[in-house]
Amino acid sequence: MVDINTSPMLLMAGIFAATFFSSMSNMIGASRVLSRLAQDRLFGWLLHPATVEVGTSNNPVVSVIISWVAVVLVFMVGSFNRIAKLTSIFFLLSYMGVNIATLALELTSAPNFRPNFKYFSWHTCALGALSTVAMMLVVDAAFAAAAVVICMLLSEYFGLGIGITEHL
Repeated sequence: MVDINTSPMLLMAGIFAATFFSSMSNMIGASRVLSRLAQDRLFGWLLHPATVEVGTSNNPVVSVIISWVAVVLVFMVGSFNRIAKLTSIFFLLSYMGVNIATLALELTSAPNFRPNFKYFSWHTCALGALSTVAMMLVVDAAFAAAAVVICMLLSEYFGLGIGITEHL
């Protein structure tokens, strides 16, 4: 687009502005989610500093700082290809979790689970979970294994080991 545009500098300024404001919006959105997770005490003492809100509008300033530090640490990896692989693996892992949860609800015949998807069955849940595992292995098997171990440790420590209800 820069080569065929009549004003390449204006185009570059627009791209920069869109990227900058999109990233700032994501940073503020992530910090608000982090603040709410901390207020709900889902991760116990680990996120307790993120509960601090400053000012009359209760802006989660500490959560913004924590989010910024997390982003900087990810950028210190140095390679955007590695970061893209890592985020893809974690997104696929979250999709796998949704498929496994719906599979469990379907197989246990939960009375309040009534999906609206026309072609829903336990087959589609299982196929979705297996497909996400296959795609994780295609993206990067080492990152996939590390992500699964991290999620298992987090669920053991925060989900089963301590128990979420003990913190509420």
